[in-house]
Amino acid sequence: MHTLAERTTRFLTVAERAPLWQAVRAAGCASTLTPAESAWLGLLEAAGRGDTPGIATEGERLFTSAQLPALGGEQLLEALISTAAAQVAVGKPADARALLQAYVPNLKNPGNYLLALRLTLSEARLAGKP
Repeated sequence: MHTLAERTTRFLTVAERAPLWQAVRAAGCASTLTPAESAWLGLLEAAGRGDTPGIATEGERLFTSAQLPALGGEQLLEALISTAAAQVAVGKPADARALLQAYVPNLKNPGNYLLALRLTLSEARLAGKP
């Protein structure tokens, strides 16, 4: 799923990606996903549609699930940053701050995501202030 998103989002239009995501949803394995895995799929799909409210919703569902799916470190960082940024964009900066405060202290090395993470943290802190 992540590979599909990674290899198509930058190169295809939303309309060109839609049939790919429909095929993923139609596959029998999609119905066997855990709630957290389903949220991960929903997050990737929403990102592929450029659906900011959907990213916020699916990301919230992912990070509030009982157990996160087995994601790689980069995948988790991408999900965290995109969810928090989407929450800020849809007017939920307090939720973004809470999410970031819950996960950022446990990060050992954000690597190439440090700048994006800092910008998202800054936006979450500043959003809603006069």
